[in-house]
Amino acid sequence: MDYRSAVMGRPLRATGTKANPLAIEQAIYTSIRTPLGTGYRIVSASSGLTTAEQQEINRRAPSHGMLSDDGEEATGFACFRLESGRHCMLDSCHAGLEQTARGGRRVHTHAFVFSDTLYERSGFNPFLVMEIGRQEVPANTISKPPKTLRAIDASPDQLAPRGIADVGSVEDAYPLLSLLARALEQEDHIVLNAAAPEALLRMLLAAMPAVLRNELSFSWGMRCSPERKFHLTFYDATPAECELYTNDHQVGIFDWTQPPAWSAESTYGPWVNYVQSELRLGSNGYRSLATALNMIEGSHTITLAARLAADMRGLDEATLEQAKRTLERYQSIQSENRVVRGLLDEVRGMAQERIDLLEPESDEATDAES
Repeated sequence: MDYRSAVMGRPLRATGTKANPLAIEQAIYTSIRTPLGTGYRIVSASSGLTTAEQQEINRRAPSHGMLSDDGEEATGFACFRLESGRHCMLDSCHAGLEQTARGGRRVHTHAFVFSDTLYERSGFNPFLVMEIGRQEVPANTISKPPKTLRAIDASPDQLAPRGIADVGSVEDAYPLLSLLARALEQEDHIVLNAAAPEALLRMLLAAMPAVLRNELSFSWGMRCSPERKFHLTFYDATPAECELYTNDHQVGIFDWTQPPAWSAESTYGPWVNYVQSELRLGSNGYRSLATALNMIEGSHTITLAARLAADMRGLDEATLEQAKRTLERYQSIQSENRVVRGLLDEVRGMAQERIDLLEPESDEATDAES
């Protein structure tokens, strides 16, 4: 078996319904006139959503004026873990004019809630889950929200993992790598001056091991709010907003046009360096390792796997001494992770093959000199 192309890891917390762990629960949060009143609230929800989950969606979904663009076509999106343990996506847009006296544009948000089991089946690909949810939403939902919603039953075929993005297409990788270093540490940042945030997030997530994608929260197209803190908030905040969030909410500021350096000695430095080297070479080799790393858990194994991959790639042109040092470096290392064990076996085997190939040449050179 080629462990560089292994897929999926152990099950995480399975928090779906007992009836169907692949169900996607739904809710609509907006402001419309109903017999119960007006104002922003959940106006429709499927039966599998708990009261606590609905309350949290009420707190975190964007209300009046909270999309970052005031235009008619403005959209917003967020992905995060609910306090219940399930995941939630907020798919927001402007939906005509506000029906209350305050005027302006009405914000419509469709929430999708799903289990770790479903997320793992998708390869921890939020964009795939988003696609499944959108396909099941009737076209007139925004203009006329339904009174009732049912859960979406995702099929295994729909959830078959697929590529998130072609990481090899990045023209200027440095800002992506700098942000990757911070995303891996799961630090909270407002990301400024980033054009096309959805495309950038696709590339960022494609460069992350799956176990870390599972916990990353992010948003784009929404204004900052203390109720909506994410690891990554793509929003061109004003200087006053930046000062407020850095001082009062311990949120960092990341300027895409002036990305800070990352440390090769940091926890995930070796992985970021490995991604950098693969981006220089093209996407094929990178994608094969990224697929295998779906099984990697924890910073130590991610770092070890990154170093193994870098050494594996260098063995094809290694000198005899370099091959011997590589074999010696990994000879006594053991790992409980199946993918890392496979990578260790491959590196040792490749190093020994290189040694066997070069030692006869070295012996012949020594004989010729004598």
